[in-house]
Amino acid sequence: GFTPSTAVTGTTTYFVRQGNGPCISQPDSVTIIVKPSPVPPVITGTTVYCSGDTPAPFAVTGTGTILWYTTATGGTGSPTPLLASTAAAGITTYWATQTVLGCESLRGSITVQVIGTPAPPPVTGTTTYCQFFPYVAPSAAGTNILWYTSPTGGIGTTTVPTVNTDIAGTFAIYATQSDSGCRSARGPFTVTVNPQPMVPDVIDSPGNYCVGQPFLPFTIIYGAGVLWYTSAAGGVSSLGAPIITTATAGSDTVWVTQTLRGCESQRAPVIVTIHNNVTSGFTYTRKFGCKADTVVFTNTSGGTIQYLWDFGDEGTSIAANPTHVYPYQALDTVILTSMSEWCVGRDTQVIDLVHPLHAQFM
Repeated sequence: GFTPSTAVTGTTTYFVRQGNGPCISQPDSVTIIVKPSPVPPVITGTTVYCSGDTPAPFAVTGTGTILWYTTATGGTGSPTPLLASTAAAGITTYWATQTVLGCESLRGSITVQVIGTPAPPPVTGTTTYCQFFPYVAPSAAGTNILWYTSPTGGIGTTTVPTVNTDIAGTFAIYATQSDSGCRSARGPFTVTVNPQPMVPDVIDSPGNYCVGQPFLPFTIIYGAGVLWYTSAAGGVSSLGAPIITTATAGSDTVWVTQTLRGCESQRAPVIVTIHNNVTSGFTYTRKFGCKADTVVFTNTSGGTIQYLWDFGDEGTSIAANPTHVYPYQALDTVILTSMSEWCVGRDTQVIDLVHPLHAQFM
């Protein structure tokens, strides 16, 4: 058989005869047209991606019909343009041909490298604060760390953002790292600032004592996790409420806090005042009469502001130095109750108004 040459383009006619000896047939012919083979198309586009990036379509320079392949040889071409796969790190080659006048070119190629995107860097630090406590910046382990104050947008900084612990609430900052030009997603670091509790409501009833009066324990009206202190600042707290001595006059202050969610309130003062006792006393002068006797009372009490006299005959007075008339003779028990704002004293004396009557003539 005879194989026509396709080495060069053009039209060539080939002739053939058959026969034997002097008997040869007339020639027959066949014309072969060799068309020029189109050049492979030129493929351009992004050749380096980070994993997870959105790929851009390739650009193809060619005049014929483009077919795409995923292998260097074999397979069936597809007219649907290929997109680079960025799902995983690696190097992948994509091929395309162009077909002109029924002739398909060799395959042109483009090689795409996908670099693995690093994971967000691990961030360590204090995640829970009490309101008004000093803030300590966290740290991130990774390379080329950038910090953000929002999950998207904004400009990264190498300085760790500050959380204002004067404001209660939940706050997030974000960190990324990069490797080989690929930056990770933003990893959140959440900080919770618990509010400082209100000061507890603690009272002592009565809160004001006279010297020697038994002390009554403090009463917690409102508060949880109560701690007691002997000073407005510093010192060591106590779980048990202190006992105030009332042996001498003066003022004692204890401070109390409550703790909620691990946060302690400010200290609230509770004041206990011990007042001097009242001294109650009186003297009297009797003036005897025929039908009635008069007694003049002189108050000798100390530290008092109010008085109540019980004259023993159902008569009373609130005067400081009263005069009282007794209409009959008897032994009368007089009680003087002397009061300050907080303390009470009493003096009791028996007055003898029994006496003989003396008649006189003028």
